[in-house]
Amino acid sequence: MKATITNKSKALQGVWTVDGLQFIEPGQSKTLEIHEDHVEATKRLTSLLSFADPLDHDQNGKKGGAAEPVGEAATADEIISALALLDGTNDDHWTAAGLPKVESVAELIGKTVTRKAIEEAAPDAKRPTE
Repeated sequence: MKATITNKSKALQGVWTVDGLQFIEPGQSKTLEIHEDHVEATKRLTSLLSFADPLDHDQNGKKGGAAEPVGEAATADEIISALALLDGTNDDHWTAAGLPKVESVAELIGKTVTRKAIEEAAPDAKRPTE
């Protein structure tokens, strides 16, 4: 399950994701793909973390809603250019499956990026093996 998690505590907090343990600095937020075995445990940590589904645009507890994702969508050309800048040796740029991380591509471009947009722009984008 993809969720935006905010660390409300004064200490570094870890969350188990599909890519392994990810840490969130105090006061910071990250949108992460929570490992299915840890979704309920993560939701129970409400005193330390706030948990929001990024697909629940109007925060009513259901996917969808009137609000759209924030920001201008990246073009295919911008996505292709950003993919060329990813570092094959940097685990922060890639998922465990070897796909470019959406957050890394979006950060490089400074616009909204989705997995679907990456797949449409560069269907064969994979982490370099050499």
